Amino acid sequence: MTGIDIDRARDLIRRQSDLAARTVELLGAGTDSAAFRVDTEWVVRFPLVPEAQRTLRTELALLPYLARDLPVAVPYPEHIAEQDGQLVFSAYRALDGQPLSDAALTALAPPARTRALDELTGLLDAIHCFPESVARAAGVSFELRKGAYHEAQQSLEHELAGMLDSAERATIARLRRTFERVQQHSSTPVLLHADIKPAHLLHDPATGGLTGLLDWGDVSLGHPDFDLAIIGAFCGRQTLQGLLDRMDSADAERVEASLPFLLIIRWLQDVSYTVGRGGDDELVDRGLRRLREELQKARRPGRTHVGDGQDGLMR
Repeated sequence: MTGIDIDRARDLIRRQSDLAARTVELLGAGTDSAAFRVDTEWVVRFPLVPEAQRTLRTELALLPYLARDLPVAVPYPEHIAEQDGQLVFSAYRALDGQPLSDAALTALAPPARTRALDELTGLLDAIHCFPESVARAAGVSFELRKGAYHEAQQSLEHELAGMLDSAERATIARLRRTFERVQQHSSTPVLLHADIKPAHLLHDPATGGLTGLLDWGDVSLGHPDFDLAIIGAFCGRQTLQGLLDRMDSADAERVEASLPFLLIIRWLQDVSYTVGRGGDDELVDRGLRRLREELQKARRPGRTHVGDGQDGLMR
């Protein structure tokens, strides 16, 4: 399946499930998958390439355990369609809530803001304490282009040597040395969501309570600070600062020192992924621009490495 439109999605849903599919609305589509809102209460995801098939199977194996163990709702697949040994789609009930970002956090009353940050802290703890053995049994692993940080990523930038100049590679090497120095006594690898951004992190604007964490397609093993780096880059500095304020000072300092390198890894992954798939030049150029923006920030003394809420490449 190389692509899918609303009419094709409606036909497949009706033929391979008992969903009525009276209304079908495109929620989002990337090069790897597409998602539709169906009859207002369902979200139906179609994996379009073999890699998306693999990651969706991992999600389907993992999500029932996450639904049991996490303090926040996650998508729970109730309809799974297969044909000739291939996944056609999965469907779960849509979760209520609004995206949590710095702007949304600012709009909350102080008690609700405190609740949102407290619950996000608890959610991260629960994800990072999830049993590694259960995650591995579901197919979660260390991956070159997901999560951070492990041995396979020590030379990720060399895959892109022809696109990066010597000064850029030297900056990456310096940031790596700093990261490895501050992390020398850090914890063992943990489960990562690895893509906690506003569109995936839902909350109740009335109470601040978290209502869902969506899209586990990037789930992987790695260092827990990577999830914090992604939150800072996409949800914003205020959200990240609220989490840092809930840590002891030594842990907060470690996270701050680790952010530059972890964000560089994030953009290296996107570019490497797109190049590896023979991706189009526009997506490659977009990823390189974001990578170079982070490298430029790293050269400015006293600058904190958090993002501006812009999204990354769509997969």
